[in-house]
Amino acid sequence: SSPPLVGVDCDQRSLQEATRHTGVARGDFFALPFRGAYFAGAFAWYSALFTFDDSAQLPLFREVARVLKPGGRLFFQHVPLTYAKQRAPSLHVDTLEDGCRVGDHVRYDATRKRDLGVRSLVEPGGRTLEATYEIRYYATEALEELLGRAGMKVLFLHGGSDGRALSGQSIELIVGAEREQ
Repeated sequence: SSPPLVGVDCDQRSLQEATRHTGVARGDFFALPFRGAYFAGAFAWYSALFTFDDSAQLPLFREVARVLKPGGRLFFQHVPLTYAKQRAPSLHVDTLEDGCRVGDHVRYDATRKRDLGVRSLVEPGGRTLEATYEIRYYATEALEELLGRAGMKVLFLHGGSDGRALSGQSIELIVGAEREQ
């Protein structure tokens, strides 16, 4: 029988929210709590796999490959490097249902090929929480080489979830890769 659909996160609050939609497991991408060759597929959305230091990227993809069956597929969404390079710095502020304000200020660092972001949460009483983050972008050739070193072969690179061709105007990068036999 096939394993169930399982979401993985290290954050307890995110896991509690996800249990309304699917099974969950607490863990991290570097030590997934599953035996080897367990899943036929894996999926990650919106840059989740690219918030780590460069030295961590290969071990991360090797761990994903470990839990995939031979021939198993990895699908993920990211932003093309060409698009990240041309975006202007941005500031986005949104008010949540509970009155909290969430702010996200992002600028691209061309030397490091990363977005550098600051996310803030301002509670109705004025208390502010703030954290920094980084998101790494790869040229498609470098991404294919990284996945190859992890034991995966890229099957396709699309410029949108509708399967359109990746181009210099694409704002999305959809990757399909397969664990090698």
